[in-house]
Amino acid sequence: PLLLGDLSRAPARLTLEANPSECALIAERLGLPSVEALSAKITVRRTSSRIYVQGTFTATFTQVCVVSLDPFDTTEEGEVDEEFLLTDDRESPEIDLDPDAVIAEPLSGDSLDIGELVIQNLSLSLDPHPRAPGAALSDLEFEDEQLGQPSGPFDQLRNLRLKQ
Repeated sequence: PLLLGDLSRAPARLTLEANPSECALIAERLGLPSVEALSAKITVRRTSSRIYVQGTFTATFTQVCVVSLDPFDTTEEGEVDEEFLLTDDRESPEIDLDPDAVIAEPLSGDSLDIGELVIQNLSLSLDPHPRAPGAALSDLEFEDEQLGQPSGPFDQLRNLRLKQ
């Protein structure tokens, strides 16, 4: 966590690097088989009422292909761009009527967890249906026994007989 009292008006430049035990915790949290590396270069700026967090991250991790169910390694690069409104009251954030304006998240307390912001942005950039390079649904072959009998909404009606 970055102590907000330590921030001056000059931008703070941070380099974050997850160690192996942190990578294991991140993998567990994100539901990935493994995270080999996660690093970020972040700039934090403070004004009298706001905190701006901007930077980039790079992650190397293993995912499971939804087509073949085989694990594969991949690298994801992304950006962190967050704005926080310093407040003592989390229930009444600043209201901005400009629809194009960035909505600042209220921030109370005396610290900000930059690593948590990086992990959240990584989780948003993950493909929910990852495919290994070259994997295609047309590559799948099924035996007739695996497919079973065709079924549809009218299959049960075939078994009904009208009584007169």
